[in-house]
Parts: sequence; structure tokens; C-alpha cells
Amino acid sequence: QCWRRNTDSPPPRYSVPQPPAGTVPARIPGFQSDTFPSLKDDVTWFWTTFDLPETNAFCEAALSTAMATYISEWWVNGVRVGRCEGRGLFEDYPCTQALRKGRNTVALRLAMPSGTNRVDGVSRRDMVAMGDGVVGTFSWSGGGVFHPVEVVLRGDVRAEKPVVRADWRTGRVTADYRLRNGRGAPVPLRLVATVTDPKGETVFARALDRTAAPGDTDESLSFDVPRHLLWSVDEPNLYTLSFLAEPATGVAQRTDVAFGFRDLRVSSDGWFELNGKRLLVKGGSLVAGVGTMGAVTRPELVRKQIWQAKSAGFNMIRLHFTTAWPEMVDLCDRIGLLVICSHGASWLERRAKPVSPNLKGDFLRHLLAEVDHNINHPSVVAWEMQNETLLDEVHQWCRDALQPLRDRDPTRLVFVGSGRFDSDVSLGSVSNPGSRTWECLWGVEGEKVPWTGDRREEERRFFEKRFWGAPDSPFPARPDRGPYGDVVVAWDARRGDIHAYFRSPLHEASQYVLR
Repeated sequence: QCWRRNTDSPPPRYSVPQPPAGTVPARIPGFQSDTFPSLKDDVTWFWTTFDLPETNAFCEAALSTAMATYISEWWVNGVRVGRCEGRGLFEDYPCTQALRKGRNTVALRLAMPSGTNRVDGVSRRDMVAMGDGVVGTFSWSGGGVFHPVEVVLRGDVRAEKPVVRADWRTGRVTADYRLRNGRGAPVPLRLVATVTDPKGETVFARALDRTAAPGDTDESLSFDVPRHLLWSVDEPNLYTLSFLAEPATGVAQRTDVAFGFRDLRVSSDGWFELNGKRLLVKGGSLVAGVGTMGAVTRPELVRKQIWQAKSAGFNMIRLHFTTAWPEMVDLCDRIGLLVICSHGASWLERRAKPVSPNLKGDFLRHLLAEVDHNINHPSVVAWEMQNETLLDEVHQWCRDALQPLRDRDPTRLVFVGSGRFDSDVSLGSVSNPGSRTWECLWGVEGEKVPWTGDRREEERRFFEKRFWGAPDSPFPARPDRGPYGDVVVAWDARRGDIHAYFRSPLHEASQYVLR
């Protein structure tokens, strides 16, 4: 991927120059600072070229971009096709009219405000990247493109964006999909839906003759899978739903989506249950990408990391800090590894006050984008709203975001946040599948604490009395500790293991072993 960057002052915003003399090779996926560690400019330009052997009158093209941080604008052959603001987002920009046979050029203008600078009216304070500091202070606070970029060709009449909901108890499947007709006139077609089981045998087939109206039409299909097999960590039984759109003229287009029958929830006594059976979770936390906080963005290493987690005995991983890579969740589907997914706006811990009014909408936009992106993966069993955030504003956003999230996906477990740094024991940590409320199922959740003065100080005293040294406390007396517990890290030099012991007043003590 021969992308190149301009190290001189950036051209005017909406001009798309050819790569000038002095550009150097740059790596995509990668950070802006990979090639220039001391990069100070807020704006960087990238270019690449590719050859298109031929075009087809019955095809539509889209520039598929992923995880470009923070402000990205894209051109194809000088035509501006899209703009995105955020981190960890996957976007498709239609570019059919911009493509031509032979050599094509893609240009990217990538902006990452640093320090107190404003770019396109955006400063660090307005961004969902963690912290208000300078670029690169904390890994993905830096700018870059963290997933390969593709130009995708599809038939102009097709079924797309299927959302599959599979009932693990009954075998009933409902598939919502969009029938796309990009020709501007009604098109007769045959739509064939088939389902294959884990052995590749067809267990359902239906042919639908219809006329596709111009534009997009939302449709739904329901059916039963006989003698359905459950997806689990030991037997990851994957089914495949295929839609084959065959218009009377033009190109046939097939759309496949993998799905599984499974259910993860927290029981009334606080245990995880997978498909109705108690599950002892053996979990760890990963970032999309490898290295320190995802500093290395190589797909082959990402897949290797997932295999290592499964081989080491883990049955669950938490993918946090940004949107999960498709390569990660696809592999988890196949090998039976449960996934908790976070999103690109989940970590707003180091945020100066007052909090920017733009962040609430961006927080919800990133959360729902994560849901839309990974909604069909059976390995993805839970959504996580926030990570280690003390800000009361963000905590309230999480309370409010449950309803729009449930409108998109009523079938999965939802966590209000990792670490529960909000210390709001009146609010439950989880919402079970089918529920539209936060449920108090762990620790002292649901207890009423009469705050009368300094809330943080009273929280500290409450937790010390309740946990540290209380007669029924699992922990020894530790009056020097605050309400959030403590972490003890020990390194085993002989084996190269790092043991992290985490004590949390809301949850039981846990031990993690990292290799």
C-alpha cells in the first residue's frame, strides 16, 4: 500500500494536488507519527494509486475506509467522496462516478488537532480521543489510519446490511435486510435466501420473485432452523445466511452473513450463564491492534494474538479503546472466544472541564456505530459503554444511552462501564438480554447511600466501612485505600509472567496472568 505523505505545509483544504516532490513512503495501517516521530503538523496528506482493469455498467463502487483518526476527508480522482470525524469508525463512501478504467488515484486529508490548535473548527477538547494533551501522549490519542482501505465493487441490485437475530431456545431466525436498487427504475429480480449449517449442508432455502423499487427498501424474512445447534466456547457452531439477488439484467450479487444461536446473561445470583448453563469466565483485555495500547497495526499479528488467547485457556476477551477489527471478531466466531466490545468514545477519563457540549452526541454515535458494525457476530456477547471514567456527565450519558442501544440490539448483555469509577452503587452494572433497565445483580448495587456533603469523600468512607475490614469483607482492613480498590502487580522473572491482582469494592477480587 504505497501511500505517501506531504511533509510540507498542507495545500488549501479542498484542493487535491498530485503528490509533490519530497514525499516519502508511508505505512497504512499506521500512525501519522510512524514515519515522522517528531511530526508537528496537524494536517497530513496521503496519496495512493491503483489500476482498475474494467468498469461495469451494472456495478456500484464504494471506498471502504476504517478507523481513520480523527478528521478524514477522501477523494477519488479529484472528486470528494466523503468525510468522517471520530475514531475507530468504519465508513463506506459511494464513488461509482469517480472511478475510471485504468489508473485511479485516492487522496486522503487527515487532520489531528494537537495542543490548543483548532483544525476545521475542532480542538482536542471537542474530540472523543482520550485526554486533552498533545498528539501521541497516549497511543491512539495520536492520528492515523488503523485498518486497510479498499475499493469495493458490488452489483447495483442487491440485498445488503442484513441483521440476523437467532433465538437460541426455539431456532427461530429473523433477518432484516435492505434491498438496494441503484438503477433509478424498477427492476424485476429473484432473491434466493439459503442457510447452511456448520457442516455446509443446506437447512433452509426460499426463492422470492419481486420487483425492486428504485433506491433502498427495508424488508424482513423469518424462518425456523430445524434441530439447530448452539454456538458455545467449546462448540462454535456457525451458520451462514446467503442472499443471492438475480436481476433480470445485469450482475448477480451474493451477500453472506455468519450467525449463531447463543445467549449470555447474568443470573439473579450474579453468575454468568451461557446458553442457560453457568460459565466460569476466564477473561483478559485486549486492544484492537497489538503492542502497547494497540501501537502496532498489523492484521497478521492481531490474528496471532487471538489464537494465543484461546490457546492459553481464555474463553472471553474484552476488546476496548476502539472498534474491534473484523479480523479479530471473525476469528473469535470460528474458534469459540466470547467478546465484550467497547467503542472509540468509551475512554474519556482525562478530560478537562467543562466538557465540550459536542461530546454527548459523538459518544452515542460511536456506541451505535460499534453495535451496527458487529451486530451479527455470535462471539460478540456484550457491549460496554465506558471505561474507567470519573466524569458525572459521561455516567449520565451511559444511563441515557441504554434505550437507543436497545432499539438497535435487544439480544445482548450490556455493561454500563469497566471499573465502575462512577461509584454510583444505586445503578446496576448490567442490562440482560431483553431488558431495557440497568439491573442490580453484583455486590452492593442497589443500596441507597445518603450523600450529604462531599460525595467523593462520603463514598470513600462508605466503601471503607462496607469492605475494608468489615466483618463480612473478603479483604483485610486497608484504611489507607480509597473506594476504587487497588492493583498489585508482580513479575515472575523465571517465566516472564506478569500477575495483576485487582481488588474492587463493587466486584470480587480477580487475578490476571499476562504473557
